[in-house]
Amino acid sequence: MTGYSGRAGVLGLGLVRDKYRCGSGFLLKSFLLKSLAKTTLITAIFFPSFSAFSAVSDITVTDVTTRALSVVWVSDEPISTATLRIYSDINGVSELTPGLNVTTDSVVVANAHVQGIAKVTVSGLAADTDYYIQTETVGSTGLVTLPAFSSLTLARTALETNKVNASSLPIVNDVLVHDVFFPDGVTPAPGTLVIVNAQGLSAYPLTSFVGENGFAPQTAAIDTNNFFGTDGRSLELAADDALKLTVFRGLLCNTEFANQKYIEHRRTPVHEETPVITEVELTPKCYISDPFCDNTVNVLDVQFVLNSFGNNLGTCAYNPGVDVISDGQINVLDVQRVLNDFGNTVPSVN
Repeated sequence: MTGYSGRAGVLGLGLVRDKYRCGSGFLLKSFLLKSLAKTTLITAIFFPSFSAFSAVSDITVTDVTTRALSVVWVSDEPISTATLRIYSDINGVSELTPGLNVTTDSVVVANAHVQGIAKVTVSGLAADTDYYIQTETVGSTGLVTLPAFSSLTLARTALETNKVNASSLPIVNDVLVHDVFFPDGVTPAPGTLVIVNAQGLSAYPLTSFVGENGFAPQTAAIDTNNFFGTDGRSLELAADDALKLTVFRGLLCNTEFANQKYIEHRRTPVHEETPVITEVELTPKCYISDPFCDNTVNVLDVQFVLNSFGNNLGTCAYNPGVDVISDGQINVLDVQRVLNDFGNTVPSVN
């Protein structure tokens, strides 16, 4: 495939680039750089010296701790190798990579690279420090998909790990499990990636591959004790906190690559045990008529359903998190169920 692409939008303190491509002419890039101080729109024109690259999208900084971070992304062709380069400056002058530990996590996950899904972790970082990241991907064509002049992604490591909260009580979150299947809704989909963000609370999301770490072949397990808040400190979740789950399926949706990812909204489960301990818990669904999961049935819920209207079980465009009445079809019945409660505040789901 001729061209280059990335994905754009701001996530936490990081940068997720939007798709842009180049052929034999020039490359026009517009991206948002968000720091603690300000957000800046930068536009630049580059004249590339290459002729063909596979498309890379959804570059996302994840799993950030005081000493490590990960980056995940998707390619539109199977991946041979994937890695990162780390710099101390936005211009990419001072490279830090040789002194760090870089591990391609996705290479040992069944089906991940075949489906074009990459996850790379770098450790040995300093706490509360800005780093600038560049991804490199070699696809089935043998070409590196992220050239040296690409814009760099900003990430900031966490400030500190805390074992107790402000009340001197232990911070104890759960391991959340979430099942992912092929579009048929039955066949497990190992190698797909689940990304979990505590909305408005976590600085960066956490990730887990489906079928990883000895769990069932359809299950991704996320240890939410690894969340850090926007203040850079360990994050304590509370019951009913809103969670945004993004599922990367990559080339599993080869004929519908535009629909390779979907989003579900869930809630944090309540701790029912005494004393509080970490348990493996399912992520509770939101109230039936509040698929957007913001505690109010409003236009966001209606739009969330309409965005998938007409899609049925068996296609990658079908999103189980939008099928309000769970009948395998996203249609007027789902819209009507939301409208029945329109304007109402919803009860707790726990």
